[in-house]
Amino acid sequence: SPREPGLNRVGMVAWRVTLWTPEYPQGRDMVLIANDLSVQNGTFGPREDDVFRQASALARAERIPRVYVGANSGARFGLSDSVKQKFRVEWNDWQDPNKGIKYLYLTPKDRESLGETVVTEEVRVRVNKAQRAFQIGVPDGGSEDEGADLLDEVHHKLIAIIGAEEGLGVECLQGSGMIAAETAIANRE
Repeated sequence: SPREPGLNRVGMVAWRVTLWTPEYPQGRDMVLIANDLSVQNGTFGPREDDVFRQASALARAERIPRVYVGANSGARFGLSDSVKQKFRVEWNDWQDPNKGIKYLYLTPKDRESLGETVVTEEVRVRVNKAQRAFQIGVPDGGSEDEGADLLDEVHHKLIAIIGAEEGLGVECLQGSGMIAAETAIANRE
């Protein structure tokens, strides 16, 4: 359906087009399917799979060619936006992030707000004010002396993210088989 440029919410588009060629001067209809790279980098999710399936089914039902112009980033795997905005990092060495991370965690308040969309494990930690200031991005937040101004905190270590948004997990792989099957069927017919 018509919409303003840039407002597509599905990363797959399909058109029924008529081509006029020397072989078909009267014109030949076909279905053209393509990825829209402006939507989540052209990744596939359930909505994209549905567009592909419906367009392919139309081409088969009307016995017209189907052309798929594939330019995509594969199946969509992502992190829930609600979690992405809230997680924090517990570093192996807070003064040298190059040494890697121990785990990702949520504060008690953020853990509560996310409810059943995450699975966590409670971890009790002791940090100093300088470390806390570093972790939340406050410059020069306190003394670097490990014993200075210690704080006891509870971290909710992320174990699993269920998420509330559709189309971020393994359901995005289901369409790969469907697309392969649609292509095989179209080639046979």
